[in-house]
Amino acid sequence: MSDFIAGKKFDELTLVIENREIIISSGKLLRTMDTGADAFTCVMPWQPGLDSEIDSITAPKSYSEARIYIGGYLQMTGILYYVKSRMGIDGISRELKIYTKIADMIDSVWRPPYEQNNIDIYDLCVNQANNFDITVALDNGVSKGGKFSRITVEQTEKCFVSLAKFAAQRGLLLSCTEYGQLLIVKPNVDSQPVGTLQVENPYAENYEFEFDGRKRFYQYEVILSSSQSNRTKVKHQAIDSSIPLTRFLTTSANESLPGEGLNAAEWKRNKTAAEALQISFPVNSWYAANNELFQPNTTITIDNPVISENGFTFLISQVEFNYEVNGTTSILQLKPPSMYQIGDIEEPW
Repeated sequence: MSDFIAGKKFDELTLVIENREIIISSGKLLRTMDTGADAFTCVMPWQPGLDSEIDSITAPKSYSEARIYIGGYLQMTGILYYVKSRMGIDGISRELKIYTKIADMIDSVWRPPYEQNNIDIYDLCVNQANNFDITVALDNGVSKGGKFSRITVEQTEKCFVSLAKFAAQRGLLLSCTEYGQLLIVKPNVDSQPVGTLQVENPYAENYEFEFDGRKRFYQYEVILSSSQSNRTKVKHQAIDSSIPLTRFLTTSANESLPGEGLNAAEWKRNKTAAEALQISFPVNSWYAANNELFQPNTTITIDNPVISENGFTFLISQVEFNYEVNGTTSILQLKPPSMYQIGDIEEPW
């Protein structure tokens, strides 16, 4: 596997499947900070029988290894899971969908054991990832953290969903590396902004703002089960004072260590607030003002009076890189950084 392909332009997207470079007419690379698997979708012009190797490695059920590069630098390693062949007036093509192998953990149920004691989030992830031939990495500045006194999982629960829930109790997220590893990350809320996007900036296009009030609640309650007995319950609450309605949400967690309950309640409140808010900001470039590719889990300042009178620094939760014959664009998904921290929520309005 190569991290770099020489001779590529900075705005060139390259798809390599089983060491063969594939010609595509369009493509979309989606990189996120908290969904585990990155994704790549593209359209490949195709003439059946012209190249038997291309036919084979892009065929349904080939599960071929694929790599995506931007400017010659590796951005994603994944597996070809989806193939759709099309025939029309423009010719024959194949639509390909590639996902990081962590998609196997997302789609599959939890593997035994279903109950474990005195285990940290890193070892918990390693134990599950080993079943899928996936390695686990800690992001810079992230430690294994304290151990869970006890965790239990139902046999029908999905693997990644359960791991993400346990990570959230530690204020952590699950992402992936460009090599396809499961990456344990901490929201990079205090990082230096990669630049400022302004209304009059020629690189900024129309954006979308969406708020779903039904996803937020006034009171969040977390019920923690003791490591000593399933019957022992400890309740902790967090209040979202910005919600004037009588709306209540109760969730459960697996331990009752001092302070963990309140942290879990506040994290649930803030994470739910993040899920209720969607800000999509299109940009006519793949690169930020610092000449680096836009990346999830970095911050950017938006100077837009519709969003905030004095400008506001957001966390980039997702980047969509779009490649078309007529040019390249990005779409940034933005969240207020405080929604990924313990403590009060700071919003731009």
